[in-house]
Amino acid sequence: MVRTKHRYLVCECQCGPPETLSSSATTFDEHCGSRKRPRVARDTRSTTRTGQPLPWTGRDLHGAIRGSVESHFGEYGAALVASALAVRYFDAATGTAIVRAPREHLRLVWAACTLLSTVRATAESTSVPAQVTVVHVGGTIRSCRQHVVQAFRARWTQFVDEHTVQEHSKRLRREVEQVFR
Repeated sequence: MVRTKHRYLVCECQCGPPETLSSSATTFDEHCGSRKRPRVARDTRSTTRTGQPLPWTGRDLHGAIRGSVESHFGEYGAALVASALAVRYFDAATGTAIVRAPREHLRLVWAACTLLSTVRATAESTSVPAQVTVVHVGGTIRSCRQHVVQAFRARWTQFVDEHTVQEHSKRLRREVEQVFR
């Protein structure tokens, strides 16, 4: 029996109107030369639209990533990642997701996440403009969990106004323990 090896991608998800997702004024022409192409800048704004949770679920995100792989890399690319592609963790409040991908085809899944422009939210039955940014790649889910916790601690003040510190930390601790057992 052969052991399959995976990599885990920590992704930040954003949704909203397309003009607010890539809000950088820098163009490719200003950066390198000939063609104009907007560059996406990382900013510190909330990963959700107006403080509300993202309108899609982990299952919706999985379907969107699978569809992005198929549309950009064809049936062959979809077949390469179909057996191992999974969303292992998704939190709509923080916009954080952990996606499992086959080690040999990590770059293919990474590119599909980057090229993702819409996610079909089953609850709303509409396609929502989205941007998925890969912020960390790890070999184990434990390393990804540590990265998620560190990032959440750094952005803690964004979420304090929504809940009290104790309630949110208890809920987060229960969710993390439940998912990563």
